[in-house]
Amino acid sequence: MSDDVLKVEKLKFSIGRGKKAFSLDDISFSVPRGCVTGLIGENGAGKTTLIRLLLDMYQPESGKISLFGEKLKRENIEIKEKIGFVINDSFLSLLFTPKKLGRFFAGVYKNWNQRLYERYLNDFKIPPSRFLSGLSSGTMQKLQIAIALSHGAEFLILDEPLNFLDPVSKKEFLDLIRNFMLDENHSVLISSHQTNELEKICDEIVFISEGKKVFDSSLENINKNYGLLKIDERTFKSLYSNEYIGYRKTDYAYEVLVSDKENQKFNGMVCEDASLEDIMYFYTKEKI
Repeated sequence: MSDDVLKVEKLKFSIGRGKKAFSLDDISFSVPRGCVTGLIGENGAGKTTLIRLLLDMYQPESGKISLFGEKLKRENIEIKEKIGFVINDSFLSLLFTPKKLGRFFAGVYKNWNQRLYERYLNDFKIPPSRFLSGLSSGTMQKLQIAIALSHGAEFLILDEPLNFLDPVSKKEFLDLIRNFMLDENHSVLISSHQTNELEKICDEIVFISEGKKVFDSSLENINKNYGLLKIDERTFKSLYSNEYIGYRKTDYAYEVLVSDKENQKFNGMVCEDASLEDIMYFYTKEKI
């Protein structure tokens, strides 16, 4: 059994033309079995495009995607049975009701668990007989989550699943992911702008920006190495540009992101832990 449930190798893909053209360039990373991996990046970084490639909705120009140790192929139904997903644009017909959807997916997934699905409908307060066209965005998001969790999936691919969820629903969702991960064979790839929520559940982080990978690392290593210096102008000017990722000047100090906060050169300087939000900001602020 492979240690990686997903492996992406030198993936390249382009879409659009002219000013609307966008490319993913040489993306490589893996999702270890038994881990929650967060996918972060600014708007337009390519997160959704990447997830669509992983779900076989787009075809890469070059590179390789492997799931459960096998190359991704459209006809590999057995592998796709093991994947649950939530995507930004709902794939569900608005003329269906949640109850009718249950009957539909019972014919799609061989391991569909109708009792579990109905329990999620009840827990999420999703009206079973209301047409999807009459459901709120938040309820539609919960419905996708219910479907993803109701057919025995081993790997969840989630694109902005926290969108439209209220604070209570977000907490319930995070609890669901923690419960899902009690099985050591389960894995999750979750894309979200809400990095503070990712910090609560993720083991690994993949950061992409403008279609390129910035880094992939364990959250533990990120917390260990990245720091935010709070220093005066004189101290800032003593630093070389290759000693930090980025900076901003505030009314009171310079805030400087470093990726080796244990460096002896920073001894005696005020250094706070850097959040994922801080890291994204300083890596991308010159680009956006």
